Amino acid sequence: MATYTPPSNQFNNNSANPLGSFWNGPKQAILERQVFNKIVDSAPKQFYDLKLLLDKSPIVKTSDEFEWFEAPYDRYGLLVAALAPTVTWPTTQNVTLNSNANVVVNTIVTYPNNKQGTITNIVGNVITVTPQDNDTLPALSAGDTLTYASPIEGDSSTTISDYYREELQRQYNYIYFLSVGMRYGFIEYVKYKSNNYLPQFLEHERNRMLMNFRVSMSNQLWMGRKGGMTLANGQKVKMMGGILNSMLSAGSPTLSTPISSFRDAVVDAALNTEGGNYGETKYLFATNRRVLQLSEQFKSTLTRYTPNDMVAKLNLSKIDIGSSEIVLVPYKRFEDTASFPVAWQNYAFLLQKENIKTVKFMGYTSAWDLKPRNDGGPTLNNFHEFGMADSLGLQFEAPQYSALITIQ
Repeated sequence: MATYTPPSNQFNNNSANPLGSFWNGPKQAILERQVFNKIVDSAPKQFYDLKLLLDKSPIVKTSDEFEWFEAPYDRYGLLVAALAPTVTWPTTQNVTLNSNANVVVNTIVTYPNNKQGTITNIVGNVITVTPQDNDTLPALSAGDTLTYASPIEGDSSTTISDYYREELQRQYNYIYFLSVGMRYGFIEYVKYKSNNYLPQFLEHERNRMLMNFRVSMSNQLWMGRKGGMTLANGQKVKMMGGILNSMLSAGSPTLSTPISSFRDAVVDAALNTEGGNYGETKYLFATNRRVLQLSEQFKSTLTRYTPNDMVAKLNLSKIDIGSSEIVLVPYKRFEDTASFPVAWQNYAFLLQKENIKTVKFMGYTSAWDLKPRNDGGPTLNNFHEFGMADSLGLQFEAPQYSALITIQ
């Protein structure tokens, strides 16, 4: 009977590896690599969820600097600057104010205890208030506020004391510009295009480039700081102010709260920023984790589960507090530490969304596909280039009706 001699290591499977194999052994040029012919997209899908604030057609401008005027609520309380003693009619009370702006005679003012008097004289920052007949005005301390109730006049008046002019606030922002591109040499492009392993590689790479381009725009929509930026060649360019810094500059309400009081902070922020009609809708942008925590706090006293319940649905989509509705927007992108500082994972933005308008520069948005000379392009360049350019600005009207909550 013939004997069998096993092959040496040179001729067993250890040597049967295609070029490019990850196995630490000999490679064979005649073996084909087995490559799955689709690219597996492993980036978090929710990092690209950009439609929420870019869902409206932008305002088109013909300048990279734009402005608008706002007419704020223009009734003012009168802030008391010094102690004023109690007086009883017919004695008058002299009250020192922080400012005499928007103060005129023949104005009814209301005191902290609901007493009323009329301003009958003004000298600098000192007003003279006359009590109602047979009444008493209380003592005042620095920091107290007299509220403006109404003008008043008598019969046969020949003058008007209270003349009105609307006070407009001038607001402005910049538009910034950005571009991105991909370039392949003619021969390089043909190789990729003819690649049988990944025939969709070029299309996938282009789409990923455009998606990252939109991520960049979204980042600046949230984080942009209005001012000047310097390029590598020394050129100065304008940068738009984004949502966060527009709110901070305008003095929007900011709250800091432990997670245990997140629910109370959201309700408080909503009540403090009600600038629209009764029942207005606000949008709360926060990470998925923070939205879930808020949902659990709101539902803890409302939801009861029975033994038959197989699934506990913990996420609320909307909170109705009567005067406002709060739509919860889970925003995974705040966890993208390649785009946002870690602190953003603890931010919750309560936004008056209809007040947020994006702005573009007329005619700047463009995309191009440049063909090389070997592919009939009207150029001496022998490369393919794909690219996109765009512009973005923010017209954030009345940001005082939006709030920022920081969770400790």
